[in-house]
Amino acid sequence: MKTMKSVKVTLCIPTYRRYELLKSMVKDIINQPIKCSYEILIINDSLFSSQIKMCKELSLKYSEVRYIQNKENLGLFRSLYHNFNEINGDYVIFPGDDDKLHETLIDRQVEILDKYSSVNLVAPCFNIVYVDERIELAKQVKWTSPERFKIFSGSDIVLDYLGDQKKVHDQYSIVWPSIMFRKVALEQVDHFKNITKISGDTMVIVKILSMGDFAQIQDVLFDFRNFGGALRELNSSNGTAFKERLEMITKLEDFAHTSEKCCKALKEYDFIDFRKSFVRQSFSLNGSAVWLASHFKGSYFEKVKLIIIMFLEGIRIEPSILLSVVTYIVLFSCLVFPPKLFFLLAKIYSYQNK
Repeated sequence: MKTMKSVKVTLCIPTYRRYELLKSMVKDIINQPIKCSYEILIINDSLFSSQIKMCKELSLKYSEVRYIQNKENLGLFRSLYHNFNEINGDYVIFPGDDDKLHETLIDRQVEILDKYSSVNLVAPCFNIVYVDERIELAKQVKWTSPERFKIFSGSDIVLDYLGDQKKVHDQYSIVWPSIMFRKVALEQVDHFKNITKISGDTMVIVKILSMGDFAQIQDVLFDFRNFGGALRELNSSNGTAFKERLEMITKLEDFAHTSEKCCKALKEYDFIDFRKSFVRQSFSLNGSAVWLASHFKGSYFEKVKLIIIMFLEGIRIEPSILLSVVTYIVLFSCLVFPPKLFFLLAKIYSYQNK
């Protein structure tokens, strides 16, 4: 393993069995005229010998690349937690192995973090590239200063982040892989400790927003590939996604009430109402029931497990959910009817109740 050296930025790239994409991305970064000192830290979460060999080759080929091999498959956030001390830069960005960083992005993020000590995270405007290579171009942002960036108070954004993800993406251009963080800010919120598999990025971003300012670079300098990862996580979670999101809300509430650096807006946030709203949304016909019918790929046993978890957690959080008798009948009908027939019934019910 290469020895750690002092650098300004660490580009930490977790990867799992996508070597060709990783290789292309690393080469693209190396060829950019980045002015500041940096390292590329590859964390390989795959145990396949071919992937291990290829990652080692990248490390040997480029002096800027360091490579860490996990001893077991940890998943994204557990992997980042266990290897956090390997990050050597003052600032860190966590791009996916399939994303694209435009030239000047790194240097412009560093320039802002160097100049404004109150800013803990910086992100550019970004394009979205879908699995079929469709590109959703970023909305044109009106420049508000000659430097083409704007600083927002984190406390003004944090409640939007909890309540309106679309607004966060459209207005503030915040998406996990494009954000450069101060490493010290990540340390102050225990970085990835006890982060759930689902919504882990939300936990970290909300905590850091509550402690300082956010800077938006008003130029498109990042291509974010969207492969429907969130849906895949739900499909493979076998009922844990619902509980993990509730746990995320509880942990954010604990942070808001115990952290001295947390902003007033988050401390005064109504987490009880937020939790109830999430449960109601999860139990709505157009939410859970239709999702179960059209997307969930598990067996009937796995569907029963998901329904029971949602039922018990829902009653605990929002007792009045018991009044939604029709919704429960529709939910349990997935155990009797074939998925396609159930989906049709759900659609008819939905149409009649518009």
